[in-house]
Amino acid sequence: MIRAAGAIADGLMGMPLCSPAFVEEVIRPMLADAADRAGREQPVPITGMTICAVSENSTQARALAATQLAVFAAGASAAPLIAFHGFEAEVAGDPRGVRAGRHPGRGGRRLGPDARHAGRPRNTEGGMGFHGTPKEAWERFAATFEGVYDEPLLFTAGKGMPKGGFEESLLGVCEAFGM
Repeated sequence: MIRAAGAIADGLMGMPLCSPAFVEEVIRPMLADAADRAGREQPVPITGMTICAVSENSTQARALAATQLAVFAAGASAAPLIAFHGFEAEVAGDPRGVRAGRHPGRGGRRLGPDARHAGRPRNTEGGMGFHGTPKEAWERFAATFEGVYDEPLLFTAGKGMPKGGFEESLLGVCEAFGM
């Protein structure tokens, strides 16, 4: 898909687990190679969907971001990203069943706060997303993602969040990024 986008598309929308390193070391070279082979002169722009969780409680925001990482890591399309970041063992040893589809939003049991982290990629500071209070989230975004994408798309979701958590995160994103 990346090569096809480089050859013919007006742009590429990256999936949420794309870190700046993955974009620079894998995606941009593939896009450029395909664009060059197709005779295109302009670089193909990238819109990056980036996981973010914002809360007045930084620990809660980290847990929510980890839940979103787990949801996306469960998909087969995430395998190259998981391998790039060295998380194969964590995803393969998923004791709570995220890979089997047993997570909030897919008819499975709800995972409690302690279970959300077990056996899953959880390091949002590694560039697979960001979290924190509104101030921390802005600082983490700027330090990690500033200039990586032609258009950043901040992604916050309700899966695995406590009641009211999605609204709090969405309002926090708006506060942090002046929307």
